[in-house]
Amino acid sequence: MRVTFDLESETGVRRYAEFIDRAADLVVSYGGSLSGEHGDGQSRAALLPKMFGPELVAAFAKFKHAWDPDNKLNPHKVVDAYLPTENLRLGADYRPLKPQTHFQFPDDDGSLANATLRCIGLGACRKSEGGTMCPSYMATREEEHSTRGRAHLLFELLQGEVLRDGWKDEHVKKSLDLCLACKACKSECPANVDVATYKAEFLSHYYESKRRPLRAHAFGKIDRWAATCIRSARYCEFFQSCHGRATPA
Repeated sequence: MRVTFDLESETGVRRYAEFIDRAADLVVSYGGSLSGEHGDGQSRAALLPKMFGPELVAAFAKFKHAWDPDNKLNPHKVVDAYLPTENLRLGADYRPLKPQTHFQFPDDDGSLANATLRCIGLGACRKSEGGTMCPSYMATREEEHSTRGRAHLLFELLQGEVLRDGWKDEHVKKSLDLCLACKACKSECPANVDVATYKAEFLSHYYESKRRPLRAHAFGKIDRWAATCIRSARYCEFFQSCHGRATPA
């Protein structure tokens, strides 16, 4: 189950903190576990004293210090943990860029920023067998060529913090270059991340200030080339028919 919280305002973040604190109490009261399939991570580690008790968590800390005195191995996990509201992807200061876009993004309130948030990091795109998502990742095994990697790069582009070149950013361009726009991600991704549409949107802005490659003109004007070929073929047929009548039997 995926619960949607308002993590873009101070009030929303506070309510999120209150919810998970009460949820942790409820889980422990029934003898349940706060630890997930892959451990505790940053989102639940601060809640472990509720399940194990402060004495046992203090023993965890002593054990870690004995083997990792410089605290270099996975710091702030399990012991000395971050609060669940620290290091949020969004947060009350989340203010993405809101550029004018060609696509309407009707399922995301008309916002490309909201569209990039569809990716929840599940990693279903990082598979090597079965299905068709994502063919470029299957070939390179590079995160930047996965559906998740591309969505995250576009998220960073609209944040304007790590990637500062906006629509001109070459990192995003390189990541999207190998996208086949096959739209397998839209149907196979559990969150329906549509990288093909995001790629078209990005490239339309990227080439506003850059010269398009020759192959883009070759394929982008295929209707014109086809019309020219048709006219040429008709001219050749006409020429041959005229030539045939002029030739004596």
